[in-house]
Amino acid sequence: MESSSPPRGTTSASEDDQPEGEGTADAVSSQFQKAGPSGRDVLKLAYQSLGVIYGDMGTSPLYVFSNTFEIPPHSTNDIVGAVSLIFWTLTVIGLIKYVMIVLSADDNGEGGTAALYTLLCRHVNISLLISQHKSDKKLANYKTKKHASHSRLETCMERSPMLHKLLLVVVMAGSCMVIGDGILTPAISVLSAVEGIQVVATSLHQNVVVLITCLILIGLFVLQRFGTAKVGFLFAPVVLLWLGLISGIGIYNIVVHQPSIFRAFSPHYAITFLIRNKKNGWIMLGGVVLSITGTEAMFADLGHFSQRSIQIAFAGVVYPSLVLAYFGQAAYLTKNPENVADTFFKSVPKPIFWPMLVIATLATIVASQAMISGAFSVINQSCNLGCFPRVKVIYTSTTVQGQIYIPEVNYTLMILCIAVVVGFRKTTAIGNAYGIAVVSVMSITTCLVALVIVVVWHQHFLLGILFLVFFGSIEAVYLSSVLYKVASGGWVPLVIATFILSIMLIWQFGTLQKHKFDLQHMVHIDQLDELLGDSRITRVPGIGLFYSETDSGIPPTFSHFISNIPAIHQVLVFICIKYVPVTSVLPGERFYMKPLAVKNFYQCVVRYGYNETPCAGEAFDDLLVGKIAELIKQDKYWQTAGVSNSSSRGTMSPPVEAKITSSTSEIVHLAKFAAGPPSTRPPRTYIQLSPSSPHSITVKTQAEVINEELKYLYNAKESGVVYVIGCTEVQAKPGSSWSKRFIIDILYCVLRKNSRSSVIMLNIPTTRLIEVGMIYDI
Repeated sequence: MESSSPPRGTTSASEDDQPEGEGTADAVSSQFQKAGPSGRDVLKLAYQSLGVIYGDMGTSPLYVFSNTFEIPPHSTNDIVGAVSLIFWTLTVIGLIKYVMIVLSADDNGEGGTAALYTLLCRHVNISLLISQHKSDKKLANYKTKKHASHSRLETCMERSPMLHKLLLVVVMAGSCMVIGDGILTPAISVLSAVEGIQVVATSLHQNVVVLITCLILIGLFVLQRFGTAKVGFLFAPVVLLWLGLISGIGIYNIVVHQPSIFRAFSPHYAITFLIRNKKNGWIMLGGVVLSITGTEAMFADLGHFSQRSIQIAFAGVVYPSLVLAYFGQAAYLTKNPENVADTFFKSVPKPIFWPMLVIATLATIVASQAMISGAFSVINQSCNLGCFPRVKVIYTSTTVQGQIYIPEVNYTLMILCIAVVVGFRKTTAIGNAYGIAVVSVMSITTCLVALVIVVVWHQHFLLGILFLVFFGSIEAVYLSSVLYKVASGGWVPLVIATFILSIMLIWQFGTLQKHKFDLQHMVHIDQLDELLGDSRITRVPGIGLFYSETDSGIPPTFSHFISNIPAIHQVLVFICIKYVPVTSVLPGERFYMKPLAVKNFYQCVVRYGYNETPCAGEAFDDLLVGKIAELIKQDKYWQTAGVSNSSSRGTMSPPVEAKITSSTSEIVHLAKFAAGPPSTRPPRTYIQLSPSSPHSITVKTQAEVINEELKYLYNAKESGVVYVIGCTEVQAKPGSSWSKRFIIDILYCVLRKNSRSSVIMLNIPTTRLIEVGMIYDI
């Protein structure tokens, strides 16, 4: 996607915006605005990705053959056919689809189903999530490829409300499956490694294996708070060593047992395997598909690293190591088919069995990291897009934007993961559930990328159809196979996804209804004079920050506030913290601010990408006051605020009484322009009339008036900043259907009460907080 990023410190304004001036943005976001990683940084990220992304895929050899050959017999031809299927699945889905194609469908470096959805929303008007202002489309990261005309597909997508809703539900379902994957991956990976102890300690009870697995999982989830980068550096050597060892063991088994196993490179053996085994071969595909578990993590965790680093790590290290490992296991099985239930550990040479058991356990811990990080990314994106209750997001890196930690999600995943281990107790049972989560996400990604090819990349319609048919048909076969095992454990991811999807749909519906109420009952800017006409209203010292969820107009909670507390601050700013459908917003484009018709009233929209966390606290206060000061220094500020400003040369505008009133006087503007270039014009002058002495006038330059306004602003800042936030209760309006009353009055209200409040999310000090209670009948 083409985009042009303005230099740091500049702004991008639409034709109807007020210029914002130069300035810096919050410290956290500014560190994320990088020109792009250097070659050294790419290699560093590639190394880190081994410890975060590829642990899952790298440990698949622990359980693929045991899950594939649940159904006998296991002839040499079947083993060769199975490894041929594994090789071509890993090549077609992992290497060609994801590494070569899907990773390129990123949204400014961010991956995952939510990123694909917002990418589509920016090119086609299909969004049901965010109210967009036309100035948002001027953001550098929002820019899209220009195209002469809409394709038929784009036109159809825009005109079909049903398609809008269907696409959103599909995207949410994909996100839910990624979260479910984050639960099942640690369970099956760690349990499969710990079960290796039973190869030598045959008398070890399964309860002990389950207990050891649970203790390891608890330690893994506790480590998450240290951040992806630290965990990646800690685990990357383990994965690198693991991949080196399994490839070495693979070469050993190939040489010792079956050097001719490489004939499985021919797809002929995969095809004949399916033809020969018929239904049993189709059922065994549910085990083969486990060889590509973790491929979706490459895309979901893209924001943690970079496209190039992930491609280098996969093509240079992971892919060849896995191919050698699978071929080595197949070579061993051709001579020892009776050991198929414990293929990996039985194929390990005895002198290195115990070291391999320890490293396998450590590697499976790493494997869990991939989908845990992916779950964090998906939930963060969903929260910022208004599809999930607010949670606390902690950025664990100042250089890589997507590296985050979410405490609530982390420990919820831990509890569910332990429940899966205790409930299933065996990797084969968990494998049945695991396959459904893996293939479902892949299928959804295939559908979305096919749309991206046509709508975003503007390729021929047939190319998108070809991508969908080719990869979709392969994944459909795998999906049908894993769905066959729903009764044997496959129901778990479906239940988890359904539960999370229900939360998303309820939250999105309630949030959308609340937003509609705000729009219908907001106070229009031209009604401010009438609203503030009450003689009881007084101005008090300080700056009032009135938070709103609308990016235009005045929220209904303001009129409710004024009617109960007839006092407003010296400076009042209506602030809307808004997430736009881009990964991040450049620092210079963060603020859209304009003065209102009332003296020292401002409207400010603070824009963030769905992968960012708002700047809060004192840092935000200082930044906001600085932006107001920049606005005051601009000529358009005086014109918008109501001061006459003639732009014609060689004439002099007559004195016009200003509409804005200062605390001590009224200002009359007298603009003088001399003929000639702007550099030779004399400065504008202002006539100041003192209320106490009407006949006494003082002529001031524009610079002097600006200095007075700035002094007034800074004095207000010194008097203190007060935060005013609407504390609204929502309920279904009278006459609503019973279903709407149930969703809004019970389900949505429960989610609101258990989500993070705006006060906590914005780090607002409670000593300077005013909450305005109001009931919304939605």
